[in-house]
Amino acid sequence: TAMRNLAALLDSDKLEKSDPTTSLQWLEKASQAGDMTARAGLGYRLLNGQRVTVDVIRGSRLLKEAADTGNTQGIYLLGRAYALGEGLPKQVEEARSLLTKAAAEGHESAKSLLKNL
Repeated sequence: TAMRNLAALLDSDKLEKSDPTTSLQWLEKASQAGDMTARAGLGYRLLNGQRVTVDVIRGSRLLKEAADTGNTQGIYLLGRAYALGEGLPKQVEEARSLLTKAAAEGHESAKSLLKNL
């Protein structure tokens, strides 16, 4: 969690100058240490090219790994990717299934996105 939090801080506007490269390195370390929320975030960034070069294969693999462990953020982000076609082909039924799982765990963004499907 500390590594993931440091990655988020380095990528935020709370610093005078953000550092997306170092942020990504800390997100990688957190993911490798078993932080599934970090893995989900890293996968989503790779899938969509958020401050990194797009890598759909690795991004989708990491995102699915996080979701498969039951990580709520991973389930939400995978559902979002399917719902909006963000890096993955749009699959509304798969998205609905995943978002329903995340919403059942209390994920507010999943609840909100479900209303619009």
